[in-house]
Amino acid sequence: MLPPLAFMFFLRNLFYTSKSERERFNVHVKSSPSADTFKSTVRLKNVSDSGTSTVYAGGGKRQGGSNGSPIQLFESAPIRLLPESIPWSSYAFGAINTDRNIYNDFKENGAKSQYYSHLKHEFGHYLQEKIGGKLWYYTYVKIASPFNMFTNTYAAYNNSWTEVQANTLSYYYFRCPKNWDSKSYPINSDYISPEIKQQLLKHEIK
Repeated sequence: MLPPLAFMFFLRNLFYTSKSERERFNVHVKSSPSADTFKSTVRLKNVSDSGTSTVYAGGGKRQGGSNGSPIQLFESAPIRLLPESIPWSSYAFGAINTDRNIYNDFKENGAKSQYYSHLKHEFGHYLQEKIGGKLWYYTYVKIASPFNMFTNTYAAYNNSWTEVQANTLSYYYFRCPKNWDSKSYPINSDYISPEIKQQLLKHEIK
């Protein structure tokens, strides 16, 4: 069990040192092997097979289930459909978890969907895990993000490092779109390294 002072120091670093975590994220990637290591396909073995079509943000289909049935995707991130009674989305356990209304609206309207920006944000969390690794993601992002959500105003949560970094990763992956909603999904280019930016722009990380 951590001594009280050590536990307080742990919490302080976990939730409130965005610069430290940004640097940790950058160093992690700079010291990692070449970008080729980020080109491996998403592991889909934990995603349930579905009889519905796989949907990419840019359109298209892909066979990916263990029995050859399509896997629902947003770009390269699997989609896990939640009951409509669950009014939130998140990226966790290998998939973007979102309700059917959001997914169906995106499936019907593509980039014109009112939820397209929201799904791009969740895709940013997928990229955080992809780059930082599961240990880093679940130790820092998946603890700090809900903590900040339940202990801060929405504006403060929306501008916390976990959310801004996810937005920024997605922003560069989608090649810096001019119509990016920076008010609802703020970005900060200092939160990721130049190397990561270039890999995202070239889709070497996906």
